[in-house]
Formats: sequence, structure tokens, C-alpha cells
Amino acid sequence: MLKKILILLIIFYIFTLIQTSFFIHFNEFLGRYKTCIPNLILISLILITFFENPQKKDSIILAFFGGFFLNLFSNQWPGLEIIILILIVFFIKKLLGILNKKSFLFFALIFVFSLFFYDLIISISDNIFKFYFDFKFISLKVCYSLIIGSIGYYALRKYGKIFEK
Repeated sequence: MLKKILILLIIFYIFTLIQTSFFIHFNEFLGRYKTCIPNLILISLILITFFENPQKKDSIILAFFGGFFLNLFSNQWPGLEIIILILIVFFIKKLLGILNKKSFLFFALIFVFSLFFYDLIISISDNIFKFYFDFKFISLKVCYSLIIGSIGYYALRKYGKIFEK
């Protein structure tokens, strides 16, 4: 268990570096302040939580450190990313504990809701005095994140038995 968490923490750190230093260069066509890059930490965390046993707490630890890594490289309020990711993990775990469904449609609904929730909270914190939520922009971000998440869903469904143990 500890070995799996340490490996995933290293992967999360690499994802954070890729997201904040490499993908940002492909974002020039959207303007200076709009970042339409995939949130690899959030996508990975949703996938891990979805395939993990609902009684296990590994994804909560990963949410804490994933949020910590995102906070290190962002200009958000300290701890905001940690709180958002932990809330998303708790929400997914509670839903899976109650409904116990693992279908792709259920995954897609949870995935889209989690991405919208994350972007809504970030938008509120960025513009605390003037709320602005660009629905078209966020929808584009959710669409290509869902494509990445779908690939991850089918890959983990076929090869990811490590998270169900």
C-alpha cells in the first residue's frame, strides 16, 4: 500500500510539472489569462477514486498531496486546491458507497460534475468581487478532459486491478 502511494505521489508530481511548465506553452491561442490545459491531477484522482475500493483511504491521501502540488505551482489561496480535491474525493466515495455503480455513464456523470465543481470554485476564488464563469470555455475544457478521462477509464477497467485490492 505504501509503495503504491509513493509511486502515485511521484507520478502526481510529474503530472504537476508537465501541467504547469510544459502544457502552458501550447496555450498561446486562447489569450494570456485563459488556461485551457488539462488538469492531469484531477483527472487521475477521479479515475483512482472511481476504481478504488470505497472503504480504502488511499485516494484521500493522494487528494491531499495532489492539492499540495497544485498549490505549489499556482497563484490560488493556500490550501484551496487541497480542500477542493478532498471534497471531490469524498463526494465520489459517498456516491459509490451508496449506488455502487461502475458503468461508463456513471463515471462520465461524476467526471463532468467534478470538473465543473472544481472550475466553479476556482472561478469564484479568482474573481471574488466580480463573479465570472465562462461556460463555453469551461465546457471546452471539460470535453477534452472527458476524452482523456475516457481513455483512462477503459485502460484502468482493463488493466487497473491494483486499485480494487
